[in-house]
Amino acid sequence: METCRNITEHVLLQYICSKCNTMLRESDSTLGDLSKKTYELCPICGSQLVDSLQVQVKQPSLHQNINPHVQIQTAYEMNAKLTFDIEGIDRMTNLTVGDHVCIAGSRKHTNLILTRLWVRALMPQRHGGLASKYVLCIDAGNCTNVYQCVNFARQYGMDVRPVLRSIILSRAFTIYQLAGVIVRKLPQLIQQFNAKMVVISDLFKMFVEDPTVKSREARYLLREIMKAINRLPKDILVLVSLYNVPSKYDKLVQETFEKRIQVAQIDNEKSLLVRLFKNKHTLSEFSLPEMDLQLVSDK
Repeated sequence: METCRNITEHVLLQYICSKCNTMLRESDSTLGDLSKKTYELCPICGSQLVDSLQVQVKQPSLHQNINPHVQIQTAYEMNAKLTFDIEGIDRMTNLTVGDHVCIAGSRKHTNLILTRLWVRALMPQRHGGLASKYVLCIDAGNCTNVYQCVNFARQYGMDVRPVLRSIILSRAFTIYQLAGVIVRKLPQLIQQFNAKMVVISDLFKMFVEDPTVKSREARYLLREIMKAINRLPKDILVLVSLYNVPSKYDKLVQETFEKRIQVAQIDNEKSLLVRLFKNKHTLSEFSLPEMDLQLVSDK
């Protein structure tokens, strides 16, 4: 009888979209008045949840180890993928939560890619976004272009003010401040804002431009930063940009990323050479019109 009572106490409720048969959430407690919570769309098929949301009871197995405090990921969160809305890149690669990605190139072009992904991360999954409520950006090079972010939001037909409110920006002015933010504060910020994407822009700037920084100390701090990044939750997409490349710290940082994107200007042309890497192997290499980084598709 004791076993039966424990199972009853930990009945799980599954919230399912009946249109696509996707389980959106599993919980050991009710969500309350569903009429107030079902005005949203299913992130998978786009149907109105007020019409398609169903609830069913799941009885745990007698031998199942039940921990009601474990955080359950929805099917939506596990399948979330972020696209660039750039055909040449999306054809060969996409980003998903758990990825750690390095983007290297000139400040202009790398910043265009980052601000584009800021905006797209806030978009619904059915439009190639992550549906993240917030995006965290640690601006290590004081290079953030808010106007470009506004430009992308307008091109996608999004309300600019909520987009800007959803981007949490932190700036560091010394390599020690930068390391402190990433190593000690970033995990708390992720939890506080429930962000799905973290961006660290222009990581190398202070390390290579400050003449007082000693190489040995810089290498130590960069190793600690990379260790902290690797310890971040597995459901976070991490983007790190490097503008001042090549540098003496490249191998210390770039080669630790499974996915890498390099963008270089083609001499005397308004085109870019894009290289995509995975596990140190080249996935693809192609030219891309420079304007494609600034304009969204007309889909």
